[in-house]
Amino acid sequence: MLSRLVRSLLLALTLAVAGAATAHAADSLTLTAGADATEEVPVAITATWNLTSESRLFITAKPGGSLGCAANYQADDANSDDVAYNRNATLGAGTTTANYTLNEPGSLVLCAYLQDSSSDGTPRAVQRLDVPVRSARATLALNAPARVGAGQKFAVSVPVTAELERFVFVTIKPAGGRGCESAYSLEDPNSDDVLYNRGAQGTQTLSGDWTASSIAGSYLLCGYVQEGTGDLTPEATASATVAVGPDPCAAATTALTKAQKAVKTAESAVSRNRTLWKRYDKRARRAHGAARRSLARKARTYKSRYRSAVRSRSKARAKLATAQAGKVAACGS
Repeated sequence: MLSRLVRSLLLALTLAVAGAATAHAADSLTLTAGADATEEVPVAITATWNLTSESRLFITAKPGGSLGCAANYQADDANSDDVAYNRNATLGAGTTTANYTLNEPGSLVLCAYLQDSSSDGTPRAVQRLDVPVRSARATLALNAPARVGAGQKFAVSVPVTAELERFVFVTIKPAGGRGCESAYSLEDPNSDDVLYNRGAQGTQTLSGDWTASSIAGSYLLCGYVQEGTGDLTPEATASATVAVGPDPCAAATTALTKAQKAVKTAESAVSRNRTLWKRYDKRARRAHGAARRSLARKARTYKSRYRSAVRSRSKARAKLATAQAGKVAACGS
């Protein structure tokens, strides 16, 4: 049988353990992060607690993935960055804020621990918060003439907006093969640089000059807004095409004008030769002897010319129809 002293000690120990358990059960911790978390921009991380006795606060951060929060700070520390280390967590209600920057978009895992020391294996409270971190925003457009002459110098206007400081690249290559690659470093080996800008931020319009190839054809412009030359995930891309060579609409318009003049000339020849044929034929019927024979020869000559002019007019009208169709195809109207 246990002595009264032993029973008293056991009772006191039981009450102490129960009291400690009750105290730990009353400890609480919450974790919040600032709105619109963005890569490369510090995000405010706030821990709020309610403690039955003073403790220490530890907050860690790691990129999202298979790793979550370990059971205590010491176990979590090896795979994380410190956001807050050994901060005093006062008795009762309290709060503290620290900043952390994730340099790439994705998910950020935050782990907070209230424990009596960095090596404490049984935290008073543990809290996890997953924060989505978005990519910085950007827009890009490429404005270039639709057509330029071979060897002609032309300008490319590049309106760009970049939330954070970024590189802007514009390249050019013959069109018809591969389109624009997904990032500048993949595009660069097979293209020429039109624009290479290191410090675009905010809203601005950049420009680059290029001398068109001496070889006629279609050329493809590719534009990128990204963190650097090796970045494989641009924040904005754009493309445009430039035709090098004579304007087919201008050429088609010239051909149509020429065909219209040819038809007009052919119609005049038909009218003139028909008139002369009829005139000499009428005079021959009224004349006699040598005069009649001379007039009849002239009538036959102009009749032959009339028939030849009719055939030429038919060909000219066919060419006019072709030229009209060519202008519609080249100019759209």
